Amino acid sequence: VFTLAPAKAEDASATAAYKDIQATLGSVPDMFKTLPDVAVAGAWAEIKGVQLNPNTALDGKTKELMGLAVASQIPCQYLIYFHTEA
Repeated sequence: VFTLAPAKAEDASATAAYKDIQATLGSVPDMFKTLPDVAVAGAWAEIKGVQLNPNTALDGKTKELMGLAVASQIPCQYLIYFHTEA
């Protein structure tokens, strides 16, 4: 099994994003740990602005069910678990 080290960043914006991700989700998903530091804050802003934003055309449950459907077709066990628990 491949596991990634805890999220660490050299970039201040990535460090702040990791802290916010940890506070919001309870952990930092591996997908963020694989990104270059310069991309972490932007990726997190996109997730918060769409997936976690209650003021979008789709409600949270619908967005999670769509994520689960895509994850099951990829297939990606990590994302299946993530979207099932969300």
